[in-house]
Amino acid sequence: MEQFAAFVLDHAVLTFLFLGLLGALVWTSIPAVGGGQVSPADAVRLMSHEDAVVIDLRPDAEFRNGHIVNAVHVPIDQIEGRLGRLGKYRQKPVIAACRTGQQSANAVKRLRTEGFERVHRLQGGMMAWQSAELPITKD
Repeated sequence: MEQFAAFVLDHAVLTFLFLGLLGALVWTSIPAVGGGQVSPADAVRLMSHEDAVVIDLRPDAEFRNGHIVNAVHVPIDQIEGRLGRLGKYRQKPVIAACRTGQQSANAVKRLRTEGFERVHRLQGGMMAWQSAELPITKD
């Protein structure tokens, strides 16, 4: 133990850098467990293996032009009025999707305040989903 303490004192800069990198690694890992962003590939995994629900926050016209299969359509400007309807998904993983992934951040925050624990936003939004050539459907 004395050798370890001596090493830490003799190599303070290295120790500081190591702890900083370790902290950054932990910090970036935590959102994947409790929320944060998920890549399109991770979203597919959550949908396939954990029965995740996708909430599409885009306007009606964009939703009609193509959306993720079985997505629940709740335009971002109507989320407050539809929180009651979304309550049945509270125990499931939820993925909020918008056009680019920016607007869904506010929806994720709002859903978390309503008790949704496993809520994520689709990184890059529907643009990333389509760039990954993942399936969409049209109603």
